[in-house]
Amino acid sequence: MQDFESCFYDGFLLSNTKESLSIIKEKISKKELLILKKEDKSFFFYNKEQNLLFYFLNELKKYDLPKFYIKIIEKNEKELLKHEHFLELNSFNLLFKHKEMSLKNEGLTNPSFDFIKEAKKDDDKELHSFFSKYFTKELFYFSRAELRKKSDEILLYKENESIKAALIFSKNINSAYLDFIAVDKDLKYKNVAYALLSTFFAKNKQSKFFKLFVELSNQRAINFYKRAKFEYRDRILNFYKNF
Repeated sequence: MQDFESCFYDGFLLSNTKESLSIIKEKISKKELLILKKEDKSFFFYNKEQNLLFYFLNELKKYDLPKFYIKIIEKNEKELLKHEHFLELNSFNLLFKHKEMSLKNEGLTNPSFDFIKEAKKDDDKELHSFFSKYFTKELFYFSRAELRKKSDEILLYKENESIKAALIFSKNINSAYLDFIAVDKDLKYKNVAYALLSTFFAKNKQSKFFKLFVELSNQRAINFYKRAKFEYRDRILNFYKNF
């Protein structure tokens, strides 16, 4: 770990995470990140639960890597191109391509829907199972423990005591982020997706912006967000795999 810290302060040629050293060390201490290998001054960590690889490189070459997924967030296509050579050398192929959409919070009206509720901590198991129907484990990165911790940032809709729709969000100083939304078919109410989105706006009315990443092949979702006046921005979120 001392070698990694020294190289971190010196700076790496390329990495697929922008997290600070303190956050990385915290994740290592909690075993959320495990060391895979060190080769010269390049380091590889992974998240076992999601099978995600995190790299900190000082040399772009072919490495002997097991089967992993890689997630890359970059501010634009130009920055993303910096990763392409490493990905090609190590046989990583594009799996999912997402782009950021954003909505400025000005003049929004947010009707209330009494059938949308805030999640409770003991909803964690059912929530995890519900979202797992719609997202692979690589995309859905919240554990049950994390869902319990952020229950006040989860909105849901139930029929017959069962979760039929839900939305997870997070926030920082200026923005609220829609992390995940999923809605079952053939529900009692026909506007549940809109009701979740409207309640998300209402709960975060102090935020200056609402943001999300949408998969570019999911035209239905894109149309839904465009109807809500979201617009594309430059930031990109891509997933890759080497198997």
